[in-house]
Amino acid sequence: MADETRESAPSAEADLDIFGKPPAKHRDWSHRRREPRGLALAWTVYLMLATIVALVPMVLSGQLSGDVYRPSARVMVVLVTVGLTVLWPVLRVSQAPQGARPVLDVVRDLGVLWLPAMVLLWPQSVLAGWPVRVVGAASVVLIVWGLVSGAGLMIWHRHSRGGFAGRLVLTTFCVGIAGVIPLVLATAGVLSLDAPASLPSAGWVWSPVTGVWEMLRERPWSGMPAAVSGAHWSVLRLQLLISGGVFFVSAIVCRGKPRGVDSPADRR
Repeated sequence: MADETRESAPSAEADLDIFGKPPAKHRDWSHRRREPRGLALAWTVYLMLATIVALVPMVLSGQLSGDVYRPSARVMVVLVTVGLTVLWPVLRVSQAPQGARPVLDVVRDLGVLWLPAMVLLWPQSVLAGWPVRVVGAASVVLIVWGLVSGAGLMIWHRHSRGGFAGRLVLTTFCVGIAGVIPLVLATAGVLSLDAPASLPSAGWVWSPVTGVWEMLRERPWSGMPAAVSGAHWSVLRLQLLISGGVFFVSAIVCRGKPRGVDSPADRR
């Protein structure tokens, strides 16, 4: 017994927190890494930094009118979208996959991410003067692509062994939909940079970054700071249906706990 205690002590002490303390009742800190509290703190800091980065040019210009604020608010929402669709999955794949309860982990993460994002987005209806329909459309974009990222993350949690290949695939997927797809579409001439029309611009709505930008684009001819049409909502409903279906199927496939496999959080 004494030998077992001496052998287990180094492994427990090897995993220390930022204050240099080992876990009290667990072999390591895996039970805390899977919790959303650390993600909530990191997400709050990121939203604060995104707000500062977006608003600094407006503050430096000394002009606080709505016409100056709206472009800054648009950039801020884009940064929030990048955080939700790229930084969150990349953060999770940098950790060990949690194969025991991937659906619960992803659902909790999405709750932690969506709530502060909506709290930041919806006041823009007053601050930026965007109509409620426009803010609602931008909110749906965040929900749609959050579900897509969450579905990919669930599959990675369940089926990946934590190797480099699995991390690379999911990271490439997230970076691709947020950044590579818009670049390819722009190069092909599909992502038109002309003045926005009443109908959804082809190519803009098939990436989270350009999608949220499309919903918040200036449309002066509408008589409002921004406007979305019934065609925009038709596309959003289709995307919400598809992403919701993908998320649901992924949750069914990844539900439960694989036999003989325990996550690090389950090993005491």
